[in-house]
Amino acid sequence: MDLPQEMMMEILIRLPVKSLLKIRCVCKAWCGLIKSPSFIDMHLRRSGNNKYVMLKRYIEHENQTMISFHSNNDEAEKSLSLCLRSPIEVTWFYHRNLEAAHLIGPCNGIVCITDGMDIYLCNPATRELRKLPPSPFGCPEYYRPITDGVGIGFDPSTNDYKVVRILYWDAIEYRPDHQYQAELYSLNTNSWRELRDVILPFYHLFARCNLLFQGRFHWRAWHALAQPCDTDCILSFDMRAEVFDVIHYPPSCVGDLGLVENKEPSFVSLNDSLALILCTSLPEEHPAPPQIIDIWVMMEYGVEESWTKKFSLGPFTIGIRRPLCLWKDDKQLLLESRSGQLISCSLLPDELEATEIKEHDIFESSTLLEGRIYAESLVSLNPIYMEEAIIE
Repeated sequence: MDLPQEMMMEILIRLPVKSLLKIRCVCKAWCGLIKSPSFIDMHLRRSGNNKYVMLKRYIEHENQTMISFHSNNDEAEKSLSLCLRSPIEVTWFYHRNLEAAHLIGPCNGIVCITDGMDIYLCNPATRELRKLPPSPFGCPEYYRPITDGVGIGFDPSTNDYKVVRILYWDAIEYRPDHQYQAELYSLNTNSWRELRDVILPFYHLFARCNLLFQGRFHWRAWHALAQPCDTDCILSFDMRAEVFDVIHYPPSCVGDLGLVENKEPSFVSLNDSLALILCTSLPEEHPAPPQIIDIWVMMEYGVEESWTKKFSLGPFTIGIRRPLCLWKDDKQLLLESRSGQLISCSLLPDELEATEIKEHDIFESSTLLEGRIYAESLVSLNPIYMEEAIIE
């Protein structure tokens, strides 16, 4: 007896992407259902409850950049080193340093990966890959284009995935000026367009410190021409309105010169709020002096006066390179150690547990480990599949 379609959808949306890709071949009706926009949207909303830790690692002795996915549940806490699905080997940036590849996003299961020159969109769950076309816009004479920042997001008003790229024209011969430009890629049209009405001050963006939050992409930025002095800040881009904005750090976190001194910032989403993690910078001497991690939460997005310090962790003596991301329902903070090892600490109020560092059996070339929280999806890139060697 055939099940009603509503009941069938309720059953299927509980299955992982890998299983759904297999059962699409059972019959045309199931295939059409699983490919339908309504089913993809329902599955995406439910998959947010089943998340993974996504790690990008550069394995120096093998000259490989790998993206792996690990459990995010309590039972597998001690087995975080076990990869839950076949890793993705990043082999697309030929003839260049693979360690330069950075994770951008994710957004609804789509990950953007770039080395500053080429940009790829990847759905790790479906193993789809799309290389974005080169920019069609020219460069002024005597200048060369330098990509300073890349962001990804979704515009619900047009049902479109967008990639924003900030670049500047660097003078081949010394000139005192830099010309900034913003370009926007649309997955629906597979094309770039210039954001001509956008005014961009001279910012320098830090590629690895980024976050997509509430439809806006955020970068750690340094405003090089701010008055009266250089300023550290957060630069954001609204994917729907297509406008940039600036968020300033809590006043007590910056020095007299407007800079975050001797601290390594990271951005995360904590209890559905934008959060700033500041870790005492790691000096070169051994052993490392004690480090403190402060976590500030913007209680009302966009209102700088609402920054509130929620946690102060430490002191730690293991040598922390930088914070990565939150996991286990925002109760654990993943970090990179001086040696490139993945470590974690608790955000629970118990003071003894909060200062305990847990080491995980995952290692990386120092300073090159990147971590994100990932939820799989069926969102299609109008598929251009990855090489057969890495398809499960």
